Amino acid sequence: MEVTLTQGAIGKMMNGEVTSDKEMIPVLQVTELKPILTKTNHQEMWRMLLSDGTHLLRGVVLSSTLTTSVKQGFLQTGYIVRLTQFICQTIRALRIVLVLNLEVISTESNIIRHGVLGPNPNDTQDYGEVLKEAVFDKMKDLEV
Repeated sequence: MEVTLTQGAIGKMMNGEVTSDKEMIPVLQVTELKPILTKTNHQEMWRMLLSDGTHLLRGVVLSSTLTTSVKQGFLQTGYIVRLTQFICQTIRALRIVLVLNLEVISTESNIIRHGVLGPNPNDTQDYGEVLKEAVFDKMKDLEV
């Protein structure tokens, strides 16, 4: 099954043109999944690296409800996903995407194209620390 990624989606998410699923429901590829352990309550969270075929987006955190999908293998590197519910926010001068829900639309994909890191002037900062310290509180507020 041939899938077309939403070209330019990451640039729009990073520059603030797209702030949620209300403006766009992008189709992207998961190029990396990594666990994050928060210091505050030791709840396991996952972060993703997503590609639109041109750019990579690294400040992506999955909601705790999607953690089970990763653990059970329903979401893996290489999968093509549609972000059906997400919010883009700036936390400590970094653009972060909180994914509340997604749909896996293809599991049979090699990495289409790695791309380069998205257009974010703060890309040199440490996303890991920002995610650990700041995102948990935001996710708690957004969980349904």
